[in-house]
Parts: sequence; C-alpha cells; structure tokens
Amino acid sequence: MVNRIEIHCVNKSNRTSHYERILSIGGINPDGKHWKMSEADAIGGIKNGSYTFYVNRGGSSVDVIIAMSQ
Repeated sequence: MVNRIEIHCVNKSNRTSHYERILSIGGINPDGKHWKMSEADAIGGIKNGSYTFYVNRGGSSVDVIIAMSQ
C-alpha cells in the first residue's frame, strides 16, 4: 500500500533560491505530530513505491515528482 503524504515544509541548502537542492521535507501526521524526512529517504520511498507526496496550494493538490536538472 502506498502512503500518500502532504508536504507542508521544505528545507533547502539556500532557502531563498528556487534552484538550490532540497535537504529535507516535512509535514504533519494525522495524529498531529510533525514529521521530517531527508531528501534521500523521500526519493527512495518514491522509487520503491512506499510513498507518493503532494503539496496543496489554493485548494488544489499537485503531485511531487523526482526531477534532475542539467
């Protein structure tokens, strides 16, 4: 079973740059506890089918994908 998880926060190597590497992601569990996951663990979870992630903006959800820049 794949866990579909909403991302509420992103930690990056340079917070003000749109192009800097993501270090970790985080959110809130249904029980109200906060969670945090490294970029490597998130990518691994997507690749092995354990997780799908999404962000919610303005009432619309957008799936998070693995992408690499040149």
